Amino acid sequence: MTLWLSPPTRRELTLLLFAFTVYVLFYNIDASLRTMGFSAAEIQQNWLSKVGLNPSGEPIIGPDGRKLPAWRDPLELEIYGDWEWNEGEIAGGDLYSSQGKGVGKYGAMWQSLKSLDRHTNLDAPTVDGAVEKWGAIPTANIMQHVNGYTVVKNLIIFNGTVYLVTDDTSNTPPATSISMAIGRYGGTELKVISSREALVLIPAYGARIYGTSCVSTDSSPDVNTLFALWRAYSSLDPRIDALGQTTLRPPHRLIFSHMKEYSDPQPKNPKDLHPRVRTHIGFPRLFASTVFPNMDVEFSEEWNDYQDAQTPFVIDTAVVANRQASIGLTGDGPDSLSGLFSLPSSEYWLEPMRRSLATTLGVHAERGQAPKRLSVTYIHNQETAGGLWLKEANYDSLLQALRKLGSSYDVHIISSQDDWESKLKVIMQSTVVLGAHGDHLFDSVFMHPTSSSSLLEFFPPNKFSSRNQEAVQEAGHRYIAFSGTK
Repeated sequence: MTLWLSPPTRRELTLLLFAFTVYVLFYNIDASLRTMGFSAAEIQQNWLSKVGLNPSGEPIIGPDGRKLPAWRDPLELEIYGDWEWNEGEIAGGDLYSSQGKGVGKYGAMWQSLKSLDRHTNLDAPTVDGAVEKWGAIPTANIMQHVNGYTVVKNLIIFNGTVYLVTDDTSNTPPATSISMAIGRYGGTELKVISSREALVLIPAYGARIYGTSCVSTDSSPDVNTLFALWRAYSSLDPRIDALGQTTLRPPHRLIFSHMKEYSDPQPKNPKDLHPRVRTHIGFPRLFASTVFPNMDVEFSEEWNDYQDAQTPFVIDTAVVANRQASIGLTGDGPDSLSGLFSLPSSEYWLEPMRRSLATTLGVHAERGQAPKRLSVTYIHNQETAGGLWLKEANYDSLLQALRKLGSSYDVHIISSQDDWESKLKVIMQSTVVLGAHGDHLFDSVFMHPTSSSSLLEFFPPNKFSSRNQEAVQEAGHRYIAFSGTK
C-alpha cells in the first residue's frame, strides 16, 4: 500500500488557517459576552441577528444550553437525550432528579442544594476557625418542645451554666420544662436570659459544637433513651418516607450529662491497670453504634469539661431529653411517653433506625410486606434475678402450647439474657412477640412492620404499665396486655 507523503498545498493550509481563525474569533466573542452576563439565548437573539447570522432573531439555544425543540436534530438527541432539564436539578426527569442512596443504575444519590433541609450543615469550619467572634450573642431557637423533650438551636454552655438566650420570652418554655437538671451543679444551671443580659454574662467569642447533639440529662439509665431522642429529633422532618429517607443529618454525639463513663471507682494509683466497669446506659452500646455509626458517646466527664472551660461553647442543635421534667409537669406517671408522641412526625419516623439495624443484621427490611411464614417469638425472663417471670407450671404450659404451633408457624424461644445481636435478629423477623412485662420486650418496636405484627405482654394481677404499649403502638404495631386471667 502506498502512503501519501505529499506536503499540504497552499490552498489546504489556507483553509485550515481560516477555519481555525474563525473558531478562535467566535469562541472568544461568545466567552466574552457570557462573561459580561449575557445568556446564550440573548447572544443568539440579539447579537447574532445584528451581524446577519440569525436574521429571524429567534433564539436557537435554550437556557439549559441545548437547542430548542424545533432546531434539534438526531445528533442532538443522541448526545443529550429528549428529557426536560429543570434549573437546579439533575437531568433525567423524575428517575434521576431525586433518588435515594443505593437506588438506580449507579447506586448514587442525587439531591439539589435547594432541597436540602435547613438543618443540613455544609459550613463546618476548618481547624483555624474553631473559635469565632460574635457580632451578637447567638440566640436560641426552640424548634420543637413538649415537657421533657426539646429540640433547640444555639444552646450555650459557659462557666458552669447552660444558657438559653432569647428575647422572645412569651414563646420560650420554662427552663424546668426542658430539664430539671442539666449538669452537676444542681437544678438551676439551665437559665433563660435576654440578649442584653447575655452581653454581660457571656464573652463576645466562643467555640461552636457543630452538628446535632443528643443530650440525656437523666441520672439513671433507661432502655428507651435513644429511641425517645430520635423520636424528638425526627419531628423536624415530617417527610421521612417508607424507605427511611430523610433530610436530617445523623446525630454527631450522644451525651449523658449526669452519668459517668465507668461505674467502678477511679483507681487511686494510675499504674494500677485493670479492666474498668462501664456504666450501664439502658441499652447496649453496640445498638447506638449500629444505628448511628458516626455518633460519639460522651459522659459527665466530657460535659463537665465544657462547663469548666473559660470559653463559651455553643451547641449547634441540641436534642434534650429529661424524664423528670416530663413526669413532674405532665403528671402522666413515670412510664408515660404520651407527651413525646404528641410531637408531629412522619408515619415512617422509625424507619431510618430500623433499616440501619436490618441492614447490619442482614434481615428483611421492606416495610408492610408480610413474610411467607408467620413467626412467633417468646422472650422468657426465667433466668433473670429481680425481673418478672412466669410460674414454672404456667411456663411449661406455655412452652407446650407454642411447640404445637410449630407446624404452622416459626416458633422461637429465646432468653432475655441472650446476646443482644442474635436476640434482636430474631425479634426483627417476628410477627408476634410475647413475654412477661419488662424492658427486655422493648426491642419489639423494631419488629418487621405488618398489619399483623403484635406484642403480647403478661402482667401480674393488679399491675399494669403503659411503657411498652405506647412505644410499640407508636412504632406501628398492635399491642395486647394480659393480667391474671384477663
